[in-house]
Amino acid sequence: MAKQVVFLLLTMVLATCCTERNRMATRFLADPALATIDSLLWTQPDSAFVQLQGFAGSHEVDSLDPFNRHYFHLLLSELLYKNDYAQTNRDELLRAVDYYDSLVAVGGTHVDKDIVFLDARAHYIDGVGYYEMDSVVPACQHYLTAVELMEERFSEKELTGKKAQFMALAYTHLTALFSDQYLHEQAIHYGKQALSYFNKIDSNPWHVSWMLDEIGLQFDMLDQWDSAFFYYNRAHNHLSDTVDLNYRDNKTHLLQLSYKRGLVKPQTVLSQLQSLLDASESDKEYYARCLTIGNVYYCEEQYDSAWVYLNKVFHGAASSTASKRQAAEWLVHICKELGDKEESEYANFLVPFANSEENKSAIKTQLTGLYSTHVQNKQDRSNRHGERQIIKWQAVTVIGIALLLMVAFIYYQNKRKLHHKEELENERHLHEKRQEALEKEKKDLLHELKEQHKHFAKVNLEDFVNEPICQEIIGSLQDVYIKRDAKSDAYPELWLDDIQLSKLLAAAERHFHGFSERLTKKDARITSNEINQCLLYLLNLNDVQIAALLQCDYTTIKKRSAKLKNAFGTKKTLQVFIRELVLK
Repeated sequence: MAKQVVFLLLTMVLATCCTERNRMATRFLADPALATIDSLLWTQPDSAFVQLQGFAGSHEVDSLDPFNRHYFHLLLSELLYKNDYAQTNRDELLRAVDYYDSLVAVGGTHVDKDIVFLDARAHYIDGVGYYEMDSVVPACQHYLTAVELMEERFSEKELTGKKAQFMALAYTHLTALFSDQYLHEQAIHYGKQALSYFNKIDSNPWHVSWMLDEIGLQFDMLDQWDSAFFYYNRAHNHLSDTVDLNYRDNKTHLLQLSYKRGLVKPQTVLSQLQSLLDASESDKEYYARCLTIGNVYYCEEQYDSAWVYLNKVFHGAASSTASKRQAAEWLVHICKELGDKEESEYANFLVPFANSEENKSAIKTQLTGLYSTHVQNKQDRSNRHGERQIIKWQAVTVIGIALLLMVAFIYYQNKRKLHHKEELENERHLHEKRQEALEKEKKDLLHELKEQHKHFAKVNLEDFVNEPICQEIIGSLQDVYIKRDAKSDAYPELWLDDIQLSKLLAAAERHFHGFSERLTKKDARITSNEINQCLLYLLNLNDVQIAALLQCDYTTIKKRSAKLKNAFGTKKTLQVFIRELVLK
């Protein structure tokens, strides 16, 4: 009897969890030909466009029922965009948006989800139309309406296949929109959202690489260089075709960031950028590469060379307005520095932009407000979902308590069996105590061994310092005064060649087995140059001395030092930290 009651209660739980509310959904019958075109739209938009044109030629579109008429114009708008044509049915699309909005409003929470998807698609392509007309704020509003419709009406498990592809596209457009307005944090947020949906579908590696590179670019412009490097490198790893435009853009970004961080010499960067310039496949790409090269020359104060490349960008017909504006700003400064070039042409070009800053500021304020509202709406939806889950689990808890009472009844009916189980449990408990005692002995032994290891490590440190190569390096610095602002090649007699550095590393590995591995475990991105710097910290040398020994500028050593401290998560001096590391 007891088992029958338990079975009944379990049946009630399953019924509670699995029952769905009856939906009063209005059903609409799509024309089979339009449904076929819609299916083809996601994979072969060019073929779908041809079929839609054939459909329009063989049917009187205005004579279709309202659902299929609006469906036709939605498909037409989407296929015009996917085939690189401007929207020619703008008025019909706006009516389709209103139509689908009304269906969703009337259906409420019970509306058919296919209708919700069509409504979201209508808002998305409406946003595309606004963006083509440079109406950024309305475009953003419609993109956000599209993703909010999907995320509010579909569970995460339902957002797969075409729906995940749609979400990836919508978030990609939001990323590009906020990026164009230099709202970097918002662009990063939406870029990450796009990536999450790209990962749910069998997406083209090119799309994933482009998005990773775009996120890296936003971090780059925020001067968050470690994050920028991370995303640039992930983008690079997704590319297999080295002659691809995306590859060349990504390579350019990596080179430019390496140059800004002082990791690559200017001449090396310029040489590789020139190779990318020579590989340009379009005028637009050519002038984009010229802008990058001109920027490096500009930063190096080689103004004559910078002027050559930046002037090309300024006068290039295929240059973007943003590129021309940036080139003009640098060219004005160059003309003032050189004194022999006329700056008025560039200065006059910049005048209209100064007058448009107030309007751009207003647009940014509106976009930031839309972003904040979207984030808050998403949080509110999450909170409502959490509240529903709490109510659900409260009901389950009540039934669970009933089950526990029944289990208690059965427990007392089977007390003899459980008594044996308690004995086994006691034995297990005693066994656990014995295991705890053994573990304590083991920990004490390990502690003793660790203390012994520290003692031997200190001896190893002394022995390491006494190694011939170490004494040779320390001796070379005796009575040598090194200027902090000296050039990298100011002390050639102190420079350590590759053989000496190899001997130093070998000595460290002999005395502190796995020295390099200990460093890279802290951060896998630590370079061989940074490992060499850590070896010299073992000898208790300062950054000025290390700069002379490695023939680097003092600022380069300081940048590496800052990077190493960040990687190791320490505020101690690196001389102290590295020595403590080998003594562990």
